[in-house]
Amino acid sequence: MAVLDGRSSPSSDQESEISDILDLKNDEGWEDVEPDVESLAFVSFFDSEIFTDLSSLLDYMREKWDFDLRRVRRELGLDFFETMKLVNYVRSEVSSGNQSPDVSSKLPFADDRYLRPSLAEDAVLYSLGDLENTEHGDGQSSGGEPDDSKACERILELEEQLRQAKQTIDDLRLQLTDHSDIHETMLKDTARTDAYRDFIYSNKQAFKDKVVLDVGCGTAILSMMCAKAGAKRVLAVDNSEIIHKARANVFLNGLQDTVTCIHGKVEEIELPVDKVDVIVSEWMGYALLYEAMLDSVIWARDRWLVPGGLMVPCDMYLCIAPLADSNLYMDKISFWNDVYGFQMMPMQEGIFEDVLLMDCQESTIPSRIKDKRRPHFLHLDLYTAGLADLAFSKLPFSVELSRDVDALDGFVIWFDSVFGREERSETVNELSTGPDAPYTHWMQTVAMIDHLERKAASLGRGHIVRGFVSYERPQQNQRQLKITVSWTTERPDTSDTADTAHPEIGKQSWKLE
Repeated sequence: MAVLDGRSSPSSDQESEISDILDLKNDEGWEDVEPDVESLAFVSFFDSEIFTDLSSLLDYMREKWDFDLRRVRRELGLDFFETMKLVNYVRSEVSSGNQSPDVSSKLPFADDRYLRPSLAEDAVLYSLGDLENTEHGDGQSSGGEPDDSKACERILELEEQLRQAKQTIDDLRLQLTDHSDIHETMLKDTARTDAYRDFIYSNKQAFKDKVVLDVGCGTAILSMMCAKAGAKRVLAVDNSEIIHKARANVFLNGLQDTVTCIHGKVEEIELPVDKVDVIVSEWMGYALLYEAMLDSVIWARDRWLVPGGLMVPCDMYLCIAPLADSNLYMDKISFWNDVYGFQMMPMQEGIFEDVLLMDCQESTIPSRIKDKRRPHFLHLDLYTAGLADLAFSKLPFSVELSRDVDALDGFVIWFDSVFGREERSETVNELSTGPDAPYTHWMQTVAMIDHLERKAASLGRGHIVRGFVSYERPQQNQRQLKITVSWTTERPDTSDTADTAHPEIGKQSWKLE
């Protein structure tokens, strides 16, 4: 698969930085495993009471507020970082007005956003290692003697956990930097991003007070748009390491109370809700289904979407048109016949086996693609489509040539996305990736015909190109594609003066991998 981009997107020299939420190296207090207890002030989770030691604080909250941190930690089997999440979760809930946070399970505070302190310089977080000792009161064992061995073991354990956490974060920095370029490309694809934004903001009534699931959230741009449109809660799910930057983006924009970022495969995670009202996803790949996430979107729809819920987008159309581009053929094929006076025809081997990804000029499409009748061979209704629809065989197509051509050089495939339906009282918006539409990072998928194997025939205006399209998904990699097109040409009538005595018949396969 080759990529030929005639309209390059602008580049940037600036690298995205990891938010302070991920930067433990600069957080004061983390380096000292044994902080200066005398300088710490332990603030109650539920009011403004302050204590000079952890044990007194825990006893106060148990007696005054019926909250026993030791018991909750023990019953839920929380480790060090889960206990940290619990502390920040309870403080966050209380600050939001909820004096009785749900601590019946780990689920309410499972999100990594609760690793961020809810209270600056929280002495409780610095002293979590003392929780076991406070079971018997200020570092005393049950026999009344200081248990120095247990304290030393705990210190070593915490030091190792901290070392591992820092190493993990350092690794994430490298991985996230590697992923930034593709997300920058997608965000700078204004046709793509504007299409989602315009639909979301033009249909705020469909998002207001709703629970939204964003499948494959990436940078969380769509999640934040949904939050701005009035969503009650947005669950942003991504299986890649970009989720950590997404979480930082959410915090940076003050939307952490609405948007929850969840790391994992949508098929494997558990959501903190039973159902969602809206599923939004930018899942499309080249030729629509190459490396696409539609499998995951369909799974999420069947598992979580309420009856009558909203799918964004809701309809997909795969389109095809003939290609007549002698310049492209010369550039990709004939070029090897004479390279600085040398013959290099062996380089042509396999050149017709892969598709090209390129931004086609509308002038290279000898058929009408602006007619009201969309030249599609497949319509996917995202409310009803199943996994079986993602691979298909011999879907028919038929296009009429609008001008004479010297040769049929190949086929151009693209997709159109539709957002909203009038019957649902939604403002409809469309995103086209076709040759006549504004540039998108998907461009078009070009399948060139092997003229080395079959002689090209000239075709006249009014000729019909008919055929069938098949998409095959290799068993070993369901996100790859093998595209097969069979075609024939038909003369419109015998009065055509063009040299069309020999209609073209052919069949060819191309792969995307």
